[in-house]
Amino acid sequence: MASEVKIHPIVSPWGRFGLYTFFIDAPEPAIVDTGIASSPAEGMAPALEALGRRIEDIRWILLTHGHIDHIGGAHALWEATGRKAKVVIHEADAPLLRSRQAHVDDYLGARGTYLGDPEGAAKVAAATQAVISGEMEPTVLVRGGETLSLGGDVTVSVHSIPGHTPGSVAYVLDGQDDVFVGDAVQVHGAANGFPGYSDPEAYRTSLRYLREQIRPRHLYLGHPYRRADG
Repeated sequence: MASEVKIHPIVSPWGRFGLYTFFIDAPEPAIVDTGIASSPAEGMAPALEALGRRIEDIRWILLTHGHIDHIGGAHALWEATGRKAKVVIHEADAPLLRSRQAHVDDYLGARGTYLGDPEGAAKVAAATQAVISGEMEPTVLVRGGETLSLGGDVTVSVHSIPGHTPGSVAYVLDGQDDVFVGDAVQVHGAANGFPGYSDPEAYRTSLRYLREQIRPRHLYLGHPYRRADG
């Protein structure tokens, strides 16, 4: 890579900590994760304008996993690019992009087991209506092992890191070792009452893989967590 590609974090409001999306300022610009339905218009567009960039120029939408606070803005962002951006997600989490009902089914099959909230399914259904901007078919399905070209000599490699969800992935900006992991690495875990994983053993295995094999220079997380001391 001839020169370092700049990464710009963009924060949107959500819950206790807010959401991170990341703008990769490549020849074919990319956004990693999309926040909720309002995030593209209220968070990304003004942030990109301040950088001298336009939301219409985004050519890649890279989704780390399928939870509503990461894919909720995908359809709205895709529309804002004139439907020109390629939307990338792991095949295991693709149903969560295609269908709101899949989120309810996912809750009942995984997190509902831990939480035991009799109103949980109804709460998830209401949340999907409120924060998912639209159901859609992804452009590119990945499994891990792929390399995506963001134009010029800028490439991103895709690594499967299941545990938080079956289809969680890490996107590695090759040559810089900048790694985007969504919620596959967390600070607070279940402290907010929402388990940080669907598969605990896979989650631990993925953490070891990140630490020992990928070895990030910079690790970009899905939320602007506070430190343990506040």
